[in-house]
Amino acid sequence: MDDTEYPLDRRRVRQAFDASADQYEEAAHLQRYVAEQLVDRLVDLAPQAKRIVDLGCGTGYLGRCVKTHYGDADMVSVDLAPSMTHHAAATTSGNFVCADIETPVFANSSFDLAVSNLTLQWCDFVKVFERIGEWLTPGGLWIFSTLGPDTLMELRNAYRSLDDTPRVHRFTDMHHLGDALLALGFKDPVLETERVTMTYPSVSLLMRDLKAIGAANADRQRERGLSSPRKHRQLVENYEQLRDADGQLPSTWEVVYGHAWQPGPSSVRVDFNSVIHSPK
Repeated sequence: MDDTEYPLDRRRVRQAFDASADQYEEAAHLQRYVAEQLVDRLVDLAPQAKRIVDLGCGTGYLGRCVKTHYGDADMVSVDLAPSMTHHAAATTSGNFVCADIETPVFANSSFDLAVSNLTLQWCDFVKVFERIGEWLTPGGLWIFSTLGPDTLMELRNAYRSLDDTPRVHRFTDMHHLGDALLALGFKDPVLETERVTMTYPSVSLLMRDLKAIGAANADRQRERGLSSPRKHRQLVENYEQLRDADGQLPSTWEVVYGHAWQPGPSSVRVDFNSVIHSPK
């Protein structure tokens, strides 16, 4: 499998996250947990960093966590959705850019640390890795989290009997991420997974939270428009079969943590004012 099997509608991704910015913090339980796990790994790997970029910053939670450990560092936070960037700027210090991280936003060798929390699943990860390879200084660290293919497997299976249309976002296996890092020349990539199970009292509350965190299906092959009432009833009936002894419905999230280094000793010094390209 390569990433082109799951072509994403980037406009749909941007719209979903732009619309969810006001509700995001309230529903982003997993995102906060994973951000904290990511920072725990980060401080052991890179005790010092001077120029940091947060890719897919959302409302800024990861950035705030990172700044508690790297208070003197210059940090740029980037997000595709304007509303997310606005929220992050209101709560996090640093510089903020509304841009697509698949594109060449920054000058080469701009950062010695790049971080990203649960963003790559909404991107062409190969393009993002290419950009990171350009933006990091030699010896710089790239550390991220994303979601693997078992994510939302209960919801996917509940939909499966309805038709063959992809109704749940499809996620990339960590081995493809590792292969891409090696192919692009990153040094010593390490990837690991953690399975997190969240529970909900009803399917409707699960769907509400997914909408609130912007987790819309952005597959170009997705069904357009709303599902029929009959299909929705069948979905709920299928999912209800999974209700546990405590009366809760499980929702699995396969979290992938990864890190790798840009080869070479870190020796490049960059004027921070030159990092962000001027608009053309």
